[in-house]
Amino acid sequence: MPLANAGLRGEAIASKWPWPGEGTVRTVGVMNEKGGSGKTTTTISVAAVPAERGLQVLVVDLDPRASASLWMGRGREPGLYRAITDRSDLRPYVRSTAVQGIDLIAASRELAAVDDLRGRMGIQIALKRALSKVGKHWDLVLIECPPYLGLLSVNALAAADEVLVPVETHGIAAIGLRYLLRTIEDARESQVNPTLEIGAIVATRFNRTKEAKDCCSKRETPFGERCCRPLFVRAHG
Repeated sequence: MPLANAGLRGEAIASKWPWPGEGTVRTVGVMNEKGGSGKTTTTISVAAVPAERGLQVLVVDLDPRASASLWMGRGREPGLYRAITDRSDLRPYVRSTAVQGIDLIAASRELAAVDDLRGRMGIQIALKRALSKVGKHWDLVLIECPPYLGLLSVNALAAADEVLVPVETHGIAAIGLRYLLRTIEDARESQVNPTLEIGAIVATRFNRTKEAKDCCSKRETPFGERCCRPLFVRAHG
């Protein structure tokens, strides 16, 4: 997807989701426990707008599939896995991208093995600890999460200030949204991250059908200003 197109989609989110101001670091998890919801496209779109405005953005690819890493022209690297599992320094693994203002910490297949460490003390906050050592060079840190709830997603919830939720506009996707909202509430109540907030709900893959419009209307009722305009319009046929 060209950067210009990504920027237009990011602007749709920006209309209801203000960007960080200078001197403020904002850490956002892009999460949905359902696959195919548009997480990678949303992450890239959101990254594009502040970068075009001169802000510095770091994308942390926490999905073992490494879709964001590959999309941004980088291969898989094990640095993030090492930082989570043995407290290695993340700084050597920060990579520049072809887009000025956007840096990347790439994913690797090894990340899938993090769930095997469930019993290790402090593993839930390993990413938060690793990012705290990187410094405050960026204005916005975007964490792309895997499409399932495991230790990687818990790490993202612990590290994030808020969650950006891309949701497809059909009924089945609404079920996944309910589960995710429950997960976020659990993260607050269990003290994994008591101040975690929902930053925005982003309607994706909107195709102008009655079902899609109804889904958007139902989400706007409880979430109000946090619901962004539909993205990724899908043509009929």
